Amino acid sequence: MERHAFLYYFTMAVLISVNSQGLRSPNRRKPAFSYFLRHRPDVILLQETHWTDDIEMQIQREWDGEIIFNHGTNTARGVAILLHSRLECSVKQKPSDNEGRILNIVLQLDGHALNVNNIYTPQTDSERRIFFSGLDNFISEDFDDIIGGDYNCIVNTKLDKYGGNPNTGNYAATILNECVREIICLTSGGNETKISVALLGLPNTPRKIQSYVPGLTNS
Repeated sequence: MERHAFLYYFTMAVLISVNSQGLRSPNRRKPAFSYFLRHRPDVILLQETHWTDDIEMQIQREWDGEIIFNHGTNTARGVAILLHSRLECSVKQKPSDNEGRILNIVLQLDGHALNVNNIYTPQTDSERRIFFSGLDNFISEDFDDIIGGDYNCIVNTKLDKYGGNPNTGNYAATILNECVREIICLTSGGNETKISVALLGLPNTPRKIQSYVPGLTNS
């Protein structure tokens, strides 16, 4: 499981985004689920689950709460949103894609609605441009928006890229940044994007974003 995750502390819930790098095997799911339960996030956005319809019921039995799925294949893609059983909320699933790259739900928490998108973007810059250009179809005009996931690109080149042309192979990120100027973004990519977190929107709302690495204490 990817060691870097990002946490979003909302007034009513704690959300994290994690690229799991495949949780099809029970031997990988058990320590991952134990880790989540131990650190007690309320909402977990998972990418690269590699789950399929035939193991949904088994996975549901292993998790203490609700799971919303959008599958890829047994070796690629797949996104899911895990809700802990202690979280008092209602969930409405909205249309997602059919490739296991985006999962869109509306969470109702204490009378407050959050439009949550969990994304796993394509690997190439040209594919990412198309993907990011379609994100506005999942953005709500009525609710606060959160996009979490693995962007597979460098969101902030000033922080995370040194030397050469900072935009080489990364033009899709400009589309993303334009799209999400008023959205809270969580990223759970690898080394390239581990500190590329854009916190936008929801003015005057108490919140905190920090990276979490097992064994380290964050201030």
